[in-house]
Amino acid sequence: MPHMTATALLTLMGNAVVNTGMLRNAVVAGRPETLFLVKDKHAKGKNGINDCDVYSLKNMASPVATDDPAASLFSYIVDYAVGETCMQVLGNEADFCFTVTINGCTFALGMPASDGTLVVSHTNMKKVSGKSSTTDFAAITGGVDVPSELTSMVQENVQAKVVTGLHGSGRLLGPTQYYNGNRNNRLTVFGLRGHAGWTFYYQSYTVQSGVYYLEGVQTFSTQSVTF
Repeated sequence: MPHMTATALLTLMGNAVVNTGMLRNAVVAGRPETLFLVKDKHAKGKNGINDCDVYSLKNMASPVATDDPAASLFSYIVDYAVGETCMQVLGNEADFCFTVTINGCTFALGMPASDGTLVVSHTNMKKVSGKSSTTDFAAITGGVDVPSELTSMVQENVQAKVVTGLHGSGRLLGPTQYYNGNRNNRLTVFGLRGHAGWTFYYQSYTVQSGVYYLEGVQTFSTQSVTF
C-alpha cells in the first residue's frame, strides 16, 4: 500500500471526491495517526461531465481486506463535537491534517508561531449550553418560529465570536465563505505541511440523489477573524 504524498493528495483532491464523514476523533488526543484512503466501490461521483471516484478517509487500527485501502497517510486530526470548539496544535510530527466533514461549522487558523507551530480549530455551535440555536434565538424573539436560514446565521455568528476569542487575527472558513449561495455544499478541509509551514485547502462537493458532485478545491479563506 503506497504512502500518500502531498503532491499526490492535491492531484487526487482535484479529480475525485474525498469524504471525511466517517473520520473519527483521534485515538490519542492531539497526536497524529495513520489514516487510510478507501475507495467507495458503490458510490457514484461526477467531476463536471466526467465520472469520478469517491473515497472515504478512515482511521482503522489496521487495513481491512474488504476495504482495500488505496493509500495511507500519517495525519493530525482536528476533533469534532456538537456544541464545542475542538482545537489542535500542529507541529512537525506529521505533514497532513484533516477534520470531519464541514457543513455548517467554522474552521479556523491561528497565527503561526516562530517555530512554525499552528493552532487550528473546528467549532460547532448548533447547540450552546445544551440548548439549540433555534431555542436561543426564539427566546430573543419572544418565541417566534425561526426560519432555517436565520437559525444558521445565529449559529455562524456565535461560532465567529468564539473563533475571534481563540485565534485573534487568524483566519476563518465559515458558512458565509463556503456556502456561496449553495447550502448543500460539503467540505473536506485539509492541511499540508511544507518548507514554508502549513497551508490549508478545502474540497467542495454536493450530494444529490446519491451522486457526489465535485465542485473543486480552493486554498483556505484569507478572511480575517473579525466580528
